[in-house]
Amino acid sequence: MLSWTSINLSFNNLEGPIPDGKLFKKAPTKWFSNNKDLCGIVPGFPPCTSLSKIDHHSKMIPNILFIIIPLSRVLALLTPVVYLLLHRRREKLHTENEDEIVLGHLFSLLRFDGGVVYSSIVNATGNFNEKYCIGAGGYGVVYKVELPTEEMIAVKKLHSMEEEVM
Repeated sequence: MLSWTSINLSFNNLEGPIPDGKLFKKAPTKWFSNNKDLCGIVPGFPPCTSLSKIDHHSKMIPNILFIIIPLSRVLALLTPVVYLLLHRRREKLHTENEDEIVLGHLFSLLRFDGGVVYSSIVNATGNFNEKYCIGAGGYGVVYKVELPTEEMIAVKKLHSMEEEVM
């Protein structure tokens, strides 16, 4: 830049201090026209002071706050909304699982096969062995049965008609 004799920096939205170089010390004001907040050694521009630097930084603070404050407000509003949506989804999944369990039992009743259940009971009680007996009454004997589904039930084996006749 030492060999340059002129430079036109007008209409460039420049701001801040103009450099102290030899070329700029003798520069006319028109080289820098229509720029923002220039200061420095060029005649027609205010001298640069520490206040102008502070002023430049003080202009940046509102710009940063203009971004941070709305962003934090949006975040503060979205946090409870996201929490509620996730909580509702979790409850819905829990309810759906309970409905599937109930429907599973309902469908097992609709597809009930007495022969399979009876053979499961006979196997679980060791062909109605006395060690599984938990009580006896006037109409039959009650047995404790653990089904293959790990459900514990009580089964009453009624006395047959032939036994009553005898």
